[in-house]
Amino acid sequence: MLKAAEINPDQFNEESISYSLAPRMNAMGRLADANPMVDFLLSENATVLSVTVNQLEGLNARRKLLCDQVFQGAMDQIERSPDLLDHPVLMLSHPEWPAGVVGIVASRLVSIYQNR
Repeated sequence: MLKAAEINPDQFNEESISYSLAPRMNAMGRLADANPMVDFLLSENATVLSVTVNQLEGLNARRKLLCDQVFQGAMDQIERSPDLLDHPVLMLSHPEWPAGVVGIVASRLVSIYQNR
């Protein structure tokens, strides 16, 4: 997993976990069934580990893409209706936004609009 995340084991630290490994592992639960992560964490089988790392990389790439798409959709809604920012709570939605990434996008929007 370190190799796939391009982490040098000699420089492994809490940032490596927070910003590289945890998001990959979390992507499985956001976009698929998280149960295989238990097998991954308990396994010593090289094949199981390799297959799971490949799944994680694919899901993480998909999570990033979905986050970017949902974020852009949210920004488009705000641009079309700037009066949405006149309320104490910003409420946005779209039927095709995956629930697994909405929280990530909401956090980005808070960073942008929290002081308005």
